[in-house]
Amino acid sequence: MSAISEGHTSPGAIASLMMLPPSMVSGDLNQLVDGGLIERQRDSSDGRWLIYTLTQAGQEMLSGAHQVYVEILGDKLDTYPREDLDRLLRMLFEVCRYVRDRVED
Repeated sequence: MSAISEGHTSPGAIASLMMLPPSMVSGDLNQLVDGGLIERQRDSSDGRWLIYTLTQAGQEMLSGAHQVYVEILGDKLDTYPREDLDRLLRMLFEVCRYVRDRVED
């Protein structure tokens, strides 16, 4: 959802940012749509493309998630810009996926 909030609105852009193939993010995007956290629409300039945007509920959840991370890790994280925290979170998810993929093999 952070990727979508940062303007990466297509499945390909989201997957690229996360260093994953688009097929790996499509299921997650579908779950977020089904959960009412993001909306899926056809691109108005090219109907072949899908565009994802955060819903109000998604914005609130993302904001709350950021707040939880800040509270858990305390004052140290408050010294970093939000962009750095977002980057750290993406890296941690990438490491978790790497470990999960190795364990599943």
